[in-house]
Amino acid sequence: MTATALVVEDDDRDMAAIEDTLCSMQHEFERTTNQSDALRFLGKRTFDYAILDLRIPARPDRKSADVEFGGNLLRDLRRRWSEQQLPVIVMADDVECFGMAKWLIEKGASDFVSKPFRSTHELGDVIRRVLKRSDRPQHSRMRRPQSRDFAGGELVITANEATLQGVRIISSGGIGHSLMILRLLSQRDRQGKFVTRSAEELADEMDVLGGQTAIAGYVRTIRENIKSRLHRELGVRCHRDDVIERTPSGYRLRDWIRVSIEEETLLIASPVECHVRTSSRSFGVPLNSRQTWVVEQLLEGCPLQRRQIEVVFQVHSKTAKRDLAELVRHGLIEYVRSGQGGYYRLTRALKSA
Repeated sequence: MTATALVVEDDDRDMAAIEDTLCSMQHEFERTTNQSDALRFLGKRTFDYAILDLRIPARPDRKSADVEFGGNLLRDLRRRWSEQQLPVIVMADDVECFGMAKWLIEKGASDFVSKPFRSTHELGDVIRRVLKRSDRPQHSRMRRPQSRDFAGGELVITANEATLQGVRIISSGGIGHSLMILRLLSQRDRQGKFVTRSAEELADEMDVLGGQTAIAGYVRTIRENIKSRLHRELGVRCHRDDVIERTPSGYRLRDWIRVSIEEETLLIASPVECHVRTSSRSFGVPLNSRQTWVVEQLLEGCPLQRRQIEVVFQVHSKTAKRDLAELVRHGLIEYVRSGQGGYYRLTRALKSA
């Protein structure tokens, strides 16, 4: 059966590229340009997936587009349909897409793609990935599952995300602290039992700014994600201590959790691990771990802003500013103004090195 998409895009030039991709894939689609009409379309018919421009107008008679309206639409979609029932691909410009990755995932985005598209097949690849991941019969996509109590399941941890019973509960989104907690709690003692770690031990091992209070916040986020997403995707009722329980000695995974850690997790450094790992590349000047991470990110083609360093490494803005200023002084990166803000990129000299 041919897939049908709802496309929410107010820019005609971007829409032309989207239309070329969908026609090439032989997907049918309906287009709307704003938040209000998108909800009206969804009330009339069933779609297999949605493509949502993050920066859209709220109503058809308004020309002012804002990320708030796209974010509100994404929130509305997730209130009515689960990710399994209606996958949503979010489009945003390079800086917004990278800087807001964690926020988009928390809002319920199935995947996201930056604009302008870097290649003719980029959007098509994302669509195929999302539909393959959903892997459900066409006629059951808009049907809500029956509720049942959580009774254990498989927790799969990769370099970039964690899934429980096939539902994504954590995505790194440029931070990685919640993933690191799950990795540490998935370790076993000599008796083969899951280890118990106090908030203080986790904070010390992860070198987290905010100590035990920060750890408690990350654990709360994991629990809330599990509770809301399992119920939304599978109709499973999960209570606070069903996955991570709190004992007098600290946090531990429940025995009915089966953990699978994919090998790539051991090979790819998360942002937290960048505190202790050193890069094999040499940039001609001494760099600390944060500065090395910045250059590595830019070499991978990811635009970067100061706030991302503060979030990833949990450091004060003054520390992030000092790190970036030193990189600029060494001639490794430069600041590019864009609208009311801006971002950092590699200098031409380093790109050609």
